[in-house]
Amino acid sequence: MNKILRRRILIVASDCSIRADLEDNQHRFGIVLHHDNHHVLNVVADNVHLRSPWSQCKGAITLLSRLVGMALVPHPQAAYRYTPGAEQCTHLFDLASLAIAHATRGTARRQYDMEVHTDGFQVVPMEKGVLLKGHRRLYLYRDGVLVLDWPLDGDVITAGPYAGQNVRTMMAWVESSTHDLDEVEAIAIARRTLIVSISLLFDMDKLPPSFTTSARAGACYSYQPALIPTLTRAHGSSRDFSSRPDALLSDLK
Repeated sequence: MNKILRRRILIVASDCSIRADLEDNQHRFGIVLHHDNHHVLNVVADNVHLRSPWSQCKGAITLLSRLVGMALVPHPQAAYRYTPGAEQCTHLFDLASLAIAHATRGTARRQYDMEVHTDGFQVVPMEKGVLLKGHRRLYLYRDGVLVLDWPLDGDVITAGPYAGQNVRTMMAWVESSTHDLDEVEAIAIARRTLIVSISLLFDMDKLPPSFTTSARAGACYSYQPALIPTLTRAHGSSRDFSSRPDALLSDLK
């Protein structure tokens, strides 16, 4: 059976706090964001269920404090405009940004479920980075409803309203094309899911750090140039949810 990348994001609000969690084959992160209905008061990471590809990833938790004092804004990526996202853990920071957006919008609960089918898809190592070849397909469900269905050739969407867009470079076009924050949010989440899905094609415990860091140096906390030489794999941290989507975020049940 071909592997399927599955990723789930769950956002649940309560009085002046909002919890956001995600899980996929390489990651299990969660945060609770506290606010006063106007500004961020605190962001606390879930240390109990944390699962990451690198042992150093958890060091980024303290950097979430840079969001304290940020005004609540409804845009799903507003946090990236408030403080440099590349210095943070990408996935923790994405969750915090989503939490800020949904605290502003007053969302009680939202769940995203993504799956990426990689039949016949290849990642070819190059001198600098990797070359993506072949076809894959992404499905994104929001609260159980399919809202994105992207067939892709490499990184280019081949059909539907986003046909011809390269998922790695399309956000400027998206921002200029729609003011629907739900649409912007779904696309941002879909793009991140596609980037993560590449890892499912490899036994990550057997890959040298240089396989991923050569192309992504400076992209996140663990890939900062000063930290790259110290990177160590969190061996045994990978999971395969291809045939068991109900296991995603099962620790919350």
